[in-house]
Amino acid sequence: MDGWQHSTVAAILENPRYTGYAIYRRWQKVEELLDPEDVAAGYIARFRRSPQAKIVRSREPAHPVIVSVDTFTAVQLEKRKRRSGGVEGWSTRSRRRAPKKRTYELRGRIKCGICDRKMEGAARHKEVKYYRCNARTLVPESATALAHPQQIYLREDLVTPALNRWIGELFGPLNRQVTIDLLLEDDDSSARRDEHVAQLRDRVAAADVVMGRLQRALDAGWDPAALREQYNAAVAEKRAAETAITQIPPEAVMSREELAGYIDQLGDMARALERADPEERSQLYGALRLSLVCHHTNQIVDVEVDPLADRVVKSRVRGGT
Repeated sequence: MDGWQHSTVAAILENPRYTGYAIYRRWQKVEELLDPEDVAAGYIARFRRSPQAKIVRSREPAHPVIVSVDTFTAVQLEKRKRRSGGVEGWSTRSRRRAPKKRTYELRGRIKCGICDRKMEGAARHKEVKYYRCNARTLVPESATALAHPQQIYLREDLVTPALNRWIGELFGPLNRQVTIDLLLEDDDSSARRDEHVAQLRDRVAAADVVMGRLQRALDAGWDPAALREQYNAAVAEKRAAETAITQIPPEAVMSREELAGYIDQLGDMARALERADPEERSQLYGALRLSLVCHHTNQIVDVEVDPLADRVVKSRVRGGT
């Protein structure tokens, strides 16, 4: 078997001659115009696969068999099955596994304490996820570049456990009432919704004023062609504002009892976060508007969370780099 490569085996399994039978007319010669727009340029000969009806096979084996007919047929059926599944089905599924997607739970939420840039996700080992800040892209010889190490790494698994415990403490028995009070106090969604609706209604009223003024101008004898563009713009503005009003979701106000019941359903928040899927934790961190700053020198990570409004809750997590 010395010298038998994958391409050699594939060629054997593609050519029916290796079943021992003589095969004729598998390819046919076709002459095509070299340039369809210039007949004088002449023709070029190409070889194309013949239709199945034109292929001729001998009745008896004509030479030694390398691949049996049953094996050859099974290979052709399997190839046709994989082709029907598209590129994914055609891939060598038995030999190649798709790499597992890494979810960086804190992607886009960690900044470097030296240069104030977002740290990027980087995997240095198989399952260990890091966040990296590279000094190579800083302005050479600048004060920030001189104070910045060449590479700063922060391990995710050294930060997230302490982070989850801190979030769990915010919803724990000791801080439960304070957290509920802050959430209810900062929930200005109703006021923001009313303000947005008022702005849309002002746009409708302003469009009505413009349309009324143009209508009076038409009644006074103005040329309709000169006013058509302004009138159409006012109509479009009014319709857009009215459509936006109808698409605003109904107001949903959560009472203290409902909020407390929802927190009770979550149970031990820290334990629930540890058991959660990385993608779910990432979504929760985003909903909490979590932001972190990595201080490389002190190996400390400052954490801020701002779930609803301008009120910010801060903490500090020890982390290795």
